[in-house]
Amino acid sequence: MENNEQMRIDRQFGTVVREGAWLVPPRVEVRLAAANARLDFTAAVPTSTTVDLDVDLGLGSELTLVVPPGVKVIADDLDARQGDYEVRTMPDPNADVHLTVRVSGRLHAGGDLIVRAP
Repeated sequence: MENNEQMRIDRQFGTVVREGAWLVPPRVEVRLAAANARLDFTAAVPTSTTVDLDVDLGLGSELTLVVPPGVKVIADDLDARQGDYEVRTMPDPNADVHLTVRVSGRLHAGGDLIVRAP
C-alpha cells in the first residue's frame, strides 16, 4: 500500500530497494520474513520532517537504512530482543537535521536493522 501519507513494504523472500529520488511519506511500514530491504535516504524526497518507521523483521531478515548527514535515526521504541540493531555511522553533531526517522516495532527470529552512511 502506498499513498501520500503511508508506504508499506511487505515481503517474504527476496530484496526490496528504495533509492534515488524516492518519495518518503510520513509513515513507512516494513514487514520482512527471510527478505532484505534497503531504504537509502541520500537523495530521498521526504514529504515531512519526521518519518515514523514501523518495522517487523523476522526469520533472518535485514533492513538497512542508508542515512547521510542531516538525517537522524531514533530507535528508542524498538524491541530488539531477538534481533540485532547496529549503527555503523556516527551522526555529525554539526549537521543541520532536516529529517528525523523514528523507528519502532520489533526484531524477532534473527531480524536485523542496520543504520549506515552512504
